[in-house]
Amino acid sequence: MRVLLAAPGSRGDFQPMLALALGLRAAGHEALLAARPLYAPDAAAFSVPFEPLGQDIDAFLRSQPAGAPGRTSPSGFQAFLEQEFLTHLERLPTLSRGADLVLGAGMSFAIRSAAESVGVPYLAVAYAPGVFLTGGRRSIAMPDVLLQTLRSFHARHGLPAVDELLAYAFALERVLLAADAELVGPLDGVKLWTPPTGALLLEDPRPLSAEVEAFLAAGEPPVYVGFGSLSGSQPALDERLVHEVAAAVGCRVLYFTGKAVLPQREPFGRVLPIGHASHGQLFARVRAVVHHGGAGTLAAAARAGVPQVVVPHAFDQPFWAERAHRLGIAPAPVPARGVDAHQLASALQQALTDGRLREQAQRLAATLNSRGGVDTAVAALTGRAVR
Repeated sequence: MRVLLAAPGSRGDFQPMLALALGLRAAGHEALLAARPLYAPDAAAFSVPFEPLGQDIDAFLRSQPAGAPGRTSPSGFQAFLEQEFLTHLERLPTLSRGADLVLGAGMSFAIRSAAESVGVPYLAVAYAPGVFLTGGRRSIAMPDVLLQTLRSFHARHGLPAVDELLAYAFALERVLLAADAELVGPLDGVKLWTPPTGALLLEDPRPLSAEVEAFLAAGEPPVYVGFGSLSGSQPALDERLVHEVAAAVGCRVLYFTGKAVLPQREPFGRVLPIGHASHGQLFARVRAVVHHGGAGTLAAAARAGVPQVVVPHAFDQPFWAERAHRLGIAPAPVPARGVDAHQLASALQQALTDGRLREQAQRLAATLNSRGGVDTAVAALTGRAVR
């Protein structure tokens, strides 16, 4: 089977599809991964064929003023979406030809249409339920021009008329929910193409940097603080605030800055800024994980069995923040907008001292680690036809 995996979006959209591509290749199938050009080195590191697709959304998100992207600069974010949409409709039909299946994740609003224009079956890979549940879609503002562009594309290619963009792109019968059922919670009878597979987590054998290893060895286990692709989008959530929180709580911190950092030498301070590192390797060696509520970060922290503090910024993150709290693995969410050092320090102190949070995190980890999302997804994709 030949599969095109299109993952336009942030690293959180790309990395699960890289994990799935590896799983498909290990099972004897062909997989081509299409994503932002800046992720080409990651694909090359795992010898996965790669096609660049679209712009660098990470850089765009970091360039936005405080607040959720699209709210603070509607015209700029709309222009970004329009350009991406047109690029997908232009390039993806060519990339889809010859494939037996197209999978789309992240900003995949046009991928179904592109695949169907050349007669290739399609599934949407969702990481959270908001994009396919009616209530969740109401909170996602899509520019009208995208629907008009899609309708014109459908008319030119003899495809069915589209009433609602997200309802078409994420039709229930074409959704593969790559998330853990325990983390998602009840779906109220919603029937998808297949039951939730579990998170698609990348098993990254690349070692942690010597600097991170030295910091880990230099004292008690630290706390991880990082906000993924939205690092820097809230000016108050900067390194100064992280230092204040670390001092108030009395803990050491590995702080993911979202950008390249200069190496530091021992003796280390209380906070060590770091770049990208394997969550699977790192989270098992920290006391708690403070993060933005991205689906992949939350799933990786849940498997590590450590308490979490979720600081939701936008998109599906408030949903995941609330779910983590309800599951008893995190204090109440600390919304990124308006956050201060006192609020974050209080939540982190609770995460580190409330034994019930740690016990529940360990119980949940035992359940999640008993199965693999990639293996489940590969079995589903290869065990039945997609039409």
